[in-house]
Amino acid sequence: VMQNKINLFKALPKESLERFYKRFISLQEKRPRILGDKALFGVMPDWNPAEIIGLKPKRLALSLYKEIITDNIWAYQRNNYGYRDLRSHPLIHSFLGIPYVDVRLSFNSFIPKKLDEKIAKKLINFYLDKLDKNHELHDKVEFDIVFSCYDFNTPHKLKTLLKEGFNENEIKRLEFSLLELTNDIIDSKKGLYLKDIEKSKKLKQSYEDIISSDFSLIDKIYWLLEECKRYGTLPFAGVARAGFVAMQMLNSLVEINFFTKEEKNAFLNSLETVSKSLSFKINSLNEDNKQEFLETFGHLRAGTYNILSPRYDENFKAYFDIKNHRQEENLKSDFILNDDKKEKLQVILKEHGLNINTDEFFSFLKNAIEGRELVKFDFTKLLSKSISMIEELGKYYKIDKEDMAHLDIKSILNLYSSLYSQNPREQFLEEIKRHKKEYELTLALKLPSLLNKADQIFAFSSSSVIPNFITQKRINAKTAKENDTDLEGKIILIYAADPGYDYLFTKNIAGFITCYGGANSHMAIRASELAMPAVIGVGEVAFAEYLKASRLIIDCESEQIICL
Repeated sequence: VMQNKINLFKALPKESLERFYKRFISLQEKRPRILGDKALFGVMPDWNPAEIIGLKPKRLALSLYKEIITDNIWAYQRNNYGYRDLRSHPLIHSFLGIPYVDVRLSFNSFIPKKLDEKIAKKLINFYLDKLDKNHELHDKVEFDIVFSCYDFNTPHKLKTLLKEGFNENEIKRLEFSLLELTNDIIDSKKGLYLKDIEKSKKLKQSYEDIISSDFSLIDKIYWLLEECKRYGTLPFAGVARAGFVAMQMLNSLVEINFFTKEEKNAFLNSLETVSKSLSFKINSLNEDNKQEFLETFGHLRAGTYNILSPRYDENFKAYFDIKNHRQEENLKSDFILNDDKKEKLQVILKEHGLNINTDEFFSFLKNAIEGRELVKFDFTKLLSKSISMIEELGKYYKIDKEDMAHLDIKSILNLYSSLYSQNPREQFLEEIKRHKKEYELTLALKLPSLLNKADQIFAFSSSSVIPNFITQKRINAKTAKENDTDLEGKIILIYAADPGYDYLFTKNIAGFITCYGGANSHMAIRASELAMPAVIGVGEVAFAEYLKASRLIIDCESEQIICL
């Protein structure tokens, strides 16, 4: 069994786990401006690192994600959108190389800044207790645990707090604070997300200015990432919040029986996102327009933060077969709301105290959901170019990209303003050697998706997982892995997928299953837009079983996956 396998037994020294144990206990202590009596850590809540960079990312991918989003940007923008000020608090902790979200911190960040402190503390402890008792909700915290915005079903959902020790007055104050915050976000003229979409439009010029400059390679990498944060991930964090509010409000229209699930999906199917544009373009892809296609989409890569994952324009044939066109059905549909329903929705909006009319409401839904995908697409162009330049920097110092993947981005960025006597190549090689040894430990480690007790560091049992089924369709098809060459008509099994995996939708696949992913993840939204049956976030145990199956049935309506 062990022949030709790496023996990782000795890579996991007990003293490392003991230090981790002590650190976990110390993180239970109170932190400045943080409410809640205990700390939980999960791989999927909030900015879900398991989906975006994977459970065991190499140092460059992890440090890039922290640098441009989860160390500072996330908190700055959440505060701008009306939530508690948690600046200076990094959202993600790297526990022996595995990225975990500080769930207590995340829960604090969803509290409206104007909510009374006593109610806020009570609410956060309720959230923590609920997740602690229901680990399977770790990838659905914003849908099933947290009240982070106002929607059409909020008054009804808040009534459940009466059974949890909250009184009518506390619930009403929470409801009003959520309503005020949501009105500020969805405002048709002053909504912050509109300003953020406009701000992101500066990315294109910034990119051109940096690329065409006479800057050194190190300077270009530095400024690509700085501008990526300023005009990319900062606005994206805001538009993504508006996009979540939009999806929450849209889902609540189904919950109050104003829309059917089919009508909701029809609306999503009518949107014109960048990802859908990619699907349209691939339909007419040929040798003549291939270059034009790559000028727009060439920067994407399956693994947005991974230097070892080639860009579309670096390995076109691995991603696309220009003879294999996806059929045009389901790519776009019209969505029309009749006058009667428009009037009914106008009444509902007014009854709930939402300060927009029906047309403005649908405009918000459209702009927020499409805007989220657009800003994400635009900022990844600067990120992807910086990663390519890091590979180029490695070549300059005669270090291959497999080794550069183990370098921390801060070591490169520090060279912008710091000059030392030691040659950067020697600095890099020393650090790479250390990080590669650390990564061996990471590979040897197995931890639960949600850490709630220090004892789990040494032993734990797997908790149940409730996956997210998209559409109400039923399919019976052969299976394939994401890297297989023949994907047409098959159910694709994907470990974790970020926007770079959109090329899969051009392969005329039957559907897909992901090991990791949440109800509001990129792939969940894409599947809804394309009316494609999919199951998001089945968990490691079930995913391993599906990998063994040559054929599966996905029945989304009854929420079943059957191995044949």
